[in-house]
Amino acid sequence: MRLRRSRGDASSNHIINNTKTNNHWVLRVSEQLSDQPECKGRQFSEIRTIKTVNFLLHCSHALPGYGWRQRNKEYICVVPYYIDKYAAIRALAAIERSDVVLLVIDGERGILEQDRSVVSYAVEEGKPLIIIVNKWDLVDKTEKPMNEYIKDLKENFKFCSYATFMFVSALTKKRVGLITEEISKVHKNASKHIPTSIVNEIILDAFAYNPTPDFNGGRLKIFYANQVSSNPPLIILFVNDPNFMHFSYKRYLENKLRERIDFEGTPIKLVCRARD
Repeated sequence: MRLRRSRGDASSNHIINNTKTNNHWVLRVSEQLSDQPECKGRQFSEIRTIKTVNFLLHCSHALPGYGWRQRNKEYICVVPYYIDKYAAIRALAAIERSDVVLLVIDGERGILEQDRSVVSYAVEEGKPLIIIVNKWDLVDKTEKPMNEYIKDLKENFKFCSYATFMFVSALTKKRVGLITEEISKVHKNASKHIPTSIVNEIILDAFAYNPTPDFNGGRLKIFYANQVSSNPPLIILFVNDPNFMHFSYKRYLENKLRERIDFEGTPIKLVCRARD
């Protein structure tokens, strides 16, 4: 699983560093870093063990920052974000390679336009997403309690309703230790493969309870459904005519799937295909 951060400050570094406690480290050479003044001539990576899972920790060569890469074909990567075009391209490329995207927001500053861009691209690429609000210890809870902050997050990222939220403090280490658990949970959800019988039961029950409306000159009929892949879960709906599917009804079916199955943190792709 690979995670990505949005700001070019030290917040994400502090979060990563605070996971080092009681972990085993092995240092080895990785890749040549960029010619950034603070990175020039240095190359390194580190392997850490977190709850019996090995992670390869390496320095991003976009700026002094870190990325985690889990071994055995599962990856975690945290990449710093700069506004300049070159770094933005590198950041977007990192999202494309990722299994899970982690967006770190400064709780004091709030949501910036670049955060929306990151989330938008993660959604476009079909990536699981965890949004972490850091510096939660500095936020005035009386003025803006957690439920209000979550409401703002959902409003700003309403195009990404599947994302999970965490509120941490790298300074006090509050909830930082739970990040790796959340990563594993989200990745597990994205990797789920639901038996065809269960997928059909959920989809066809939803269809029977609330038939599709007329759209594009016809009414959609769903015959059966099947999950064909994961990361993220991709479900094919075999129908009479895909052009009759309205986006709101697709969202309805997705919500019904989420009610029955824990897909928190991961997108679900529903694709209509005409039955032969």
